[in-house]
Amino acid sequence: MKLGFPPNYHVRVDSLAWSLPDGEAALHEGTYRVDLNRVVVVTFVDDLAVAGPPWSADSLPEPGTDLTDPVQARLSVLLSAVYAVTPNAALAGRSERFERPWAADGSRDGAVFYTGVEEFAVLRADLEELGDIAGGVHSVVQRDTLIEHPVIRFLEDRVLDSPWLRADHAEALGRDR
Repeated sequence: MKLGFPPNYHVRVDSLAWSLPDGEAALHEGTYRVDLNRVVVVTFVDDLAVAGPPWSADSLPEPGTDLTDPVQARLSVLLSAVYAVTPNAALAGRSERFERPWAADGSRDGAVFYTGVEEFAVLRADLEELGDIAGGVHSVVQRDTLIEHPVIRFLEDRVLDSPWLRADHAEALGRDR
């Protein structure tokens, strides 16, 4: 008997904008988190081509200052992510590491996966749909029931099969490394 996590991981989807007041929600429009087995979080961040790459906190205000610009809010979210997905026409299909300036989990490495603008639009629409299916705090929806969704296919093909997937995350998703 194999102990550990099965590869049919649980999925939960939320938007940073869904639970915020209107004024703050607008700053996070187009930003979603997909939580896999409550361990691996992949963040989808709408258009940031004006902010990078390279990804840096240099253009953000001092810590503790309220963000008032959507690009700054999205950049802050990307810089906090272990895995981020964002559209960039010039870099579509590529991925790269970046340094997370505020890493709370001990790892400064993050990875960003670039899509085309049209592909991200498909993913964003699917994230909205998945929010209705697997958006609850205690979502029990599993990968196998969602496998035909573009977001899950993207995660499987680009993120979970990438060299950037950390060993502890692969183990939490029932994958061999």
